[in-house]
Amino acid sequence: MKSLNTKYKLLIWVLASVVPLIFLSHGMLLLFAGPHSHMHTQFADYGLLKWVILIGFWELLVGILFFIPKTSRIGYVLTMLHLVGMFLLQLSHEQSVGLTLYLMILSTGINYLRNPPMLKQINEKVVNNSKKYKKEDRIKSSTNNTSGRYRLPTTNDGSST
Repeated sequence: MKSLNTKYKLLIWVLASVVPLIFLSHGMLLLFAGPHSHMHTQFADYGLLKWVILIGFWELLVGILFFIPKTSRIGYVLTMLHLVGMFLLQLSHEQSVGLTLYLMILSTGINYLRNPPMLKQINEKVVNNSKKYKKEDRIKSSTNNTSGRYRLPTTNDGSST
């Protein structure tokens, strides 16, 4: 059983290094590629040429934070913010969003494997909120409502909220 646990941890490390390596390599390309490279041309098409250096450093930071286990939660949040921005930018320029969606799914899966409690807490909050709203908003009245439909909750004076 010990070897299974070791193999599982090794698999997590291999998977967890994929996204940071992508971000680190892309950040390095942005920082060190020449001004006439494909990377700079693409950012010029987006109107973001003046931000290339900052985006390059940002991607390096995100890659490093996501790779280190102690900072992977912060890295995950920053990775998702970056990927959502990329997704919206690509949608606005009518480009393919497949790779960005793949990275979002992969990042979320890696974060789940590394930090199951983090996503469990988020899931519990979502479930608790949905139960709360079901109790508050979907009160079924058997006395006043014979149609079987739900009615809005009422206050003590009988007016609806």
